[in-house]
Amino acid sequence: MEVFQQLFEDYADNAGIEPSAFYEKIMTGLVYWDDLDLKKLQLDIELQQNSRINKTTDMKKILANLCQLTIEDSLTGLYNRRYFNHVIQNEIERNYRDHRSLALAIIDIDHFKSINDNWGHDGGDKVLKDISRIMKSNIRQSDTLARIGGEEFAVIMPNIRQHLAREVMERLRLDIENSAMYVDDNKLRITVSIGTAVTEPNQMMTADELYNKSDQMLYQAKNSGRNKVVIHGTPLNAQLSPSEREALL
Repeated sequence: MEVFQQLFEDYADNAGIEPSAFYEKIMTGLVYWDDLDLKKLQLDIELQQNSRINKTTDMKKILANLCQLTIEDSLTGLYNRRYFNHVIQNEIERNYRDHRSLALAIIDIDHFKSINDNWGHDGGDKVLKDISRIMKSNIRQSDTLARIGGEEFAVIMPNIRQHLAREVMERLRLDIENSAMYVDDNKLRITVSIGTAVTEPNQMMTADELYNKSDQMLYQAKNSGRNKVVIHGTPLNAQLSPSEREALL
């Protein structure tokens, strides 16, 4: 940790930023010290042994690596739970301020334990990667997709209403169900259950409240047969916004 403290101080000096201000910027931004796995940074020996490092390019490279480690799930390349927690409350506040709806979907792979039991963790990891790729292709640029648990994912969808959120998640569910996924040349049929909650414009709630509503809908989807979308929220009868139309393209 000492070498990184030195790096931050040196980078702050080179960039003309007070070390305390730079440190505060890092701490309130994307870098979270308690999430760091310093062994993964793979610093070369010379860099590790240098007591004072005054190369801004090195600092930028390491800082970028730090940021990636702290916001990204290493297996799927999606955002991780920490970043999801960082984004969700900000999106709630922003959509409330802009008088827009916000949807949160929680996606869980059906019978994932049996995949690990039958095909091992390598097989389970491959399924997680394949599903992550499908989900990436089904969300808008403005959405945030994260892996928040072992086989559980979340999508934060700003400025989208109940009926559009349902259609987007149904399309995602069908794409996963109809996609050919293979483990050791064995074709698997993978399905997901999805619980979704939608805030109304001018409705303020906490991140925990929105998450709990989505989680309750996921529980209903699981207990009513799986491989389905269950959504909470009141439909609004209005024309589609541009971002909603984009969600269906």
